[in-house]
Amino acid sequence: MKTLRKIAIVTGMFAASSFSAGSAGAADDTYGTATSDSGLPYYLELRLGGPIPRQYDFSGTFTGSYDPDPSFFIVGGVGKYFRPNIRGDISLSYGRGKDGVAYAPGPVPHTGSISATSILANGYYLFNDILPGVTPFVGAGAGVTIFNYDNLGGGTFFNDSATAATVAAHVGIDYALTDMVDLTGRYSLTWTDSHSISNPLPLNSSSHTNNIFTVGLRVKFNK
Repeated sequence: MKTLRKIAIVTGMFAASSFSAGSAGAADDTYGTATSDSGLPYYLELRLGGPIPRQYDFSGTFTGSYDPDPSFFIVGGVGKYFRPNIRGDISLSYGRGKDGVAYAPGPVPHTGSISATSILANGYYLFNDILPGVTPFVGAGAGVTIFNYDNLGGGTFFNDSATAATVAAHVGIDYALTDMVDLTGRYSLTWTDSHSISNPLPLNSSSHTNNIFTVGLRVKFNK
């Protein structure tokens, strides 16, 4: 309950500040001819990238850390512009780490994989008119991540799944290729709460952060 309360507070504060900023100052329209709030577009977004690999601490049957190999990351989203400088979306992402090394306490090569599927609700504030066609943005999101362990281990192999609360902060930049298509890139700092699995033995993963870099395209559709 404490984690969910923190998520609600952070998301609410961001939404309130973004709405106040958008209402206080007028921003130029950067996506074609739509000028009224009622005519602002919906959009679809697809990005690819990956996290910077980092160690995860675990405890339970074994105590130590796990250092996964580099992995890929794909994310898609559907959203809408609510003001010329405020938009929001729902994103679905999937990342997968294969193999790696566990330190419990000595290095033990691992096989198998662990995947993470996240669903986040995100809000963004856009800084228009920095340069022609260039729009930096900041944002925040909250949701859940589902971890799936697929024969991960070395000697003992884990096959289980668990869900953990997740929050994220985003910093990125858009470049308008056309009025309705943007090239977009971002850095996301995510925090995921601890989770536990029990097949075949109890194992607890501590809360952790990830640094994720992605690039892709956003396609806008008039209302």
